[in-house]
Amino acid sequence: VPLGYFDAHLDEVTYTDGPIIKREAGKENRFLTATFTLRNRTASPARYYWSDFLPELRDADGEKVAYTQAILKATRDEIT
Repeated sequence: VPLGYFDAHLDEVTYTDGPIIKREAGKENRFLTATFTLRNRTASPARYYWSDFLPELRDADGEKVAYTQAILKATRDEIT
C-alpha cells in the first residue's frame, strides 16, 4: 500500500499476553500486534515517525480504541 514516501506491507498480525511498553493488557485481556515492513519508494533518504500513521483501531465490539502513538521494533519491546 502506498504511504507517502513509503510502500507499506502488512507482514503479520498476532496476539500477545505479555506486557508491551511496560503496560499490562489486564486480566483476561491480550494485545494485538501488527508487524509492517516499510520500503522507501524514493532515491532520497526518508524518515518516518509515529505521527505518520493514523490508524483507526476498534475492539471486538466495534468501539474505538486509543492509538498509543508508539512504533516498536519487531524483535523486542523497544520504541524505534
